[in-house]
Amino acid sequence: MPGAQRIAQTTPDAGDLRREVRALTRRAHRMALAQACATEAYEDRLAALFDAWMATGDGRQRVVCFATAAQFGLDVRRYAESCRQAATCGGGEAVRMLYLAAARRLRSRWGEAARRLDIGDATVAAAARVRAMPATAEGPLCTHCERLRHDSRRAGGHGALRPAGDLQWRSLGGSAMCETRAHQCMLCRTDWMRHRTGADPFVGWTISRRPR
Repeated sequence: MPGAQRIAQTTPDAGDLRREVRALTRRAHRMALAQACATEAYEDRLAALFDAWMATGDGRQRVVCFATAAQFGLDVRRYAESCRQAATCGGGEAVRMLYLAAARRLRSRWGEAARRLDIGDATVAAAARVRAMPATAEGPLCTHCERLRHDSRRAGGHGALRPAGDLQWRSLGGSAMCETRAHQCMLCRTDWMRHRTGADPFVGWTISRRPR
């Protein structure tokens, strides 16, 4: 599978698969940023990368790609059935659970709530401006940040986000740890925090400061 991490032909556990998803997430994000010149081009490059990897990977590799693409918020529903078959036909319990988590992620992203959101960039931007009127003294989010606010579990956030700090770790209780890193949107200057835990293959994003 060109560009994607080669995976040993062994039965993986959940930890192995989380590491594979995260490694492929980082690789796809770097490659798409390097080849793109705008946010739209970034998303186009991501889609092209995963289309190529889906076409050349074996069953387990396709499930890892499927989960990673779902984390980016890409519409990979057309690959769902082939990945389901790969996950249920000898892929192992961890592969099957990764497929199910990714399928739930797709359903939440492309379900009714997402269809209501896809009413056009102008309407979304207008709604953001209304929510940030003078009483709050906050500026509007750009269209890409507004989409991320509604779909906060996209791996790379969006193409205009850049790291604004080092990796930080905080305890969630017991031995559970959460990795965080500050980012800023180069378009509207919104500050975001990316969250990642060892128990979840998908990242989360929260706004730490809106533009002013």
